[in-house]
Amino acid sequence: MAGFHDGPILNGKEQPGNQSCYNFPFKGISVWLEIDSVSTKYAVASVRERIDFPEFQPHITVLYGLEDTTPADVDAELRTIALNLPPFELNVAINRFAGGYKFGDFHPFGMRYFQIEYEERSGALDQLHRNAAMVLGGGVATSTAGFLPHASLIYVNLGDPRFNAKDAANLVHQYPGLLTETVLVSAMSVVSTHGTPDQWKVLSRVPLIGKKANQ
Repeated sequence: MAGFHDGPILNGKEQPGNQSCYNFPFKGISVWLEIDSVSTKYAVASVRERIDFPEFQPHITVLYGLEDTTPADVDAELRTIALNLPPFELNVAINRFAGGYKFGDFHPFGMRYFQIEYEERSGALDQLHRNAAMVLGGGVATSTAGFLPHASLIYVNLGDPRFNAKDAANLVHQYPGLLTETVLVSAMSVVSTHGTPDQWKVLSRVPLIGKKANQ
């Protein structure tokens, strides 16, 4: 794919040299909002044609690393929250960071990442995060200061030269829908995030079944 870091090619994929697939060990149970859009699918697939990186569903993490609970208890608490929360739309937060996306290195997780920044204008996502944090822990109880919702699409190792800032900018240019598509959120996911990303597993999905104000 034009614009990506050039390197030796074998079987259609750039060879990593001393770069292995990202394998940082994560922990606990997490709550996700899975992002399903045409642009994210095509963009991620295009990068995967060139380099190896973990395969996972693009998602917004609402809470990460819950350890003093069980998947069943998390599911039950989320179902209570979902009773009063209708499906809602996410829009790309164009004014955040590099015009709606962010690329960088995160040292605590040994990670280089690419993510799309989202916002939700009615307050539903803020309410979801606040309520989930209050009953489950794993985050601050108010999201106005610290909760910046974003969909993680690509994880590679810290400083991996196979995917750099220019590659990220090219990806957005080649798939402009990444920054324009509206995403409908209709469910939460309870996810085991124990171990490396290839070990993650969606354990259950909780549909949002609240009524909208005008219904």
